[in-house]
Amino acid sequence: MHNIALIIIPNSMKDDYSKIKIKAIDMYMITQILLKDTLKKKNFNIIATNILLQMNAKRGNILWWSKPSFMPDSFMLVAYDTAKINN
Repeated sequence: MHNIALIIIPNSMKDDYSKIKIKAIDMYMITQILLKDTLKKKNFNIIATNILLQMNAKRGNILWWSKPSFMPDSFMLVAYDTAKINN
C-alpha cells in the first residue's frame, strides 16, 4: 500500500516545492505537485492524463509495454530519433 498525494499549490508558493517534497519523503509519501495555473491551461484532459500516468509510474508500475508478435520472449527494444533545429 502506498501513501499517494496530489498537491496543488498556488503559483506564489512555487518556491516551497522542495520543502513540500522533502517533508513528503520523510513521511514515505508519493507526491505529484503541480501549480494551480497548470490546471487553467488548455487541453486539461491531456494534463490530467499525464498527471495520472506520472503518479502511476511513481508507484512502480510500467506505463506501457510493447511486444511485437515476431519477437522472442527475451529481447531488447531500442529506438533512436533525431531532430534538426533551425536557427
